[in-house]
Amino acid sequence: MRHTQRTIALFWAPLAATWVMMAAEGPFLAAMIARMPGPEFNLGAYGVAFALAILIEAPVIMLMSAATSLVKDRISYLKMRNFSRGLIL
Repeated sequence: MRHTQRTIALFWAPLAATWVMMAAEGPFLAAMIARMPGPEFNLGAYGVAFALAILIEAPVIMLMSAATSLVKDRISYLKMRNFSRGLIL
């Protein structure tokens, strides 16, 4: 099968759309929160909560990348699983 630019673009379009939605999420939520009562307090709380969410999510993102590149069979899967469980403890 020959991969043309069109087939590649159609394949990656959902990924690009997901990235655009994720990039627009922060400003959209900030705009919505700014229109609520007490915007200063709510925007400050949103900033703290978002920073904590990114801090908690970062190791998970790294583990997904590591698993994608390192897990090839059951043995490597079990090693990655044990490593992940070790990080949790």
